[in-house]
Amino acid sequence: MRRSINLTKGFLLNNFSVQLLRTNKPFIPVLHNSTQTVFRRYSEIAKEAMDVDKYDVQNLINNPKEKYLLLDVRTKPEAESKELPFIPTAVNFPYLAIGFGYKPDQFKDAFGFDIPEKDDLIVVYCRSGVRSEMAAGILRSKGWTNVKNYKGSALDWHKQE
Repeated sequence: MRRSINLTKGFLLNNFSVQLLRTNKPFIPVLHNSTQTVFRRYSEIAKEAMDVDKYDVQNLINNPKEKYLLLDVRTKPEAESKELPFIPTAVNFPYLAIGFGYKPDQFKDAFGFDIPEKDDLIVVYCRSGVRSEMAAGILRSKGWTNVKNYKGSALDWHKQE
């Protein structure tokens, strides 16, 4: 059975043409330049992510036992919102920027931090956990070996208990 996919939007980002496709899952970016196309099914990417919860993230922030990077993959305006602000120690790395193959100097200029080592612990989160799950899978497919997804994400972190 073939699934229909609707092309809904397109824009240019860092010399890539980005098309957003709508399937029965959330939007999936399809990135094109003259030499490559990056596209993987949501289910292929998501199944590779390993989940952590709020307790794990709190423990990581309060008692770091190893070098880690807490990545907020929301858009910059979302991440800077007063409703769901950054989790402490997090840095913003928008979901659509993942997979572009930045050179180290370009990366630091664009995002303000160094590209993590392939074996560094990376914990990814977004607003509700969908984009972070996909981002974690993409990072793993690009060779990072210690990537975790904070499935509850910002909504869980800022929930009143």
